[in-house]
Amino acid sequence: MCDLSRPGAPEIKEALLTGFIKRKKTNDKQALKALTKLLDPGEAEALALAGELGVDIIINGKKGRRVAKSRGITPRGTGAIFIKMKQKGVINSVAPVLEILRSNGYRLSPQLCQEVLALCGEDSSLT
Repeated sequence: MCDLSRPGAPEIKEALLTGFIKRKKTNDKQALKALTKLLDPGEAEALALAGELGVDIIINGKKGRRVAKSRGITPRGTGAIFIKMKQKGVINSVAPVLEILRSNGYRLSPQLCQEVLALCGEDSSLT
């Protein structure tokens, strides 16, 4: 299924087992075939499904975001998710979350971190 040694993998597996996260594949094989020529298989499947369901997509890569926009799908980045979580009171501070991601190898540019922290009213000089 997945490499359980990767950060977050055990939690994702547990969420799948409990039904908190549901796995769904696209039925739009034509879109999937076209997208697979442009993107890696995971991004292609996610974009095809987002198009099929008519929903936004969480995607960070520039190429994936560009392809999403070209297909009329609104891309949302990780930063936008954390901003929304803080606005809704799900998290008190974005800075520690960004630091955890960065320390686990997630590539977040200092500029993105500063922008997210500034939008959340947090000290962006820490990045």
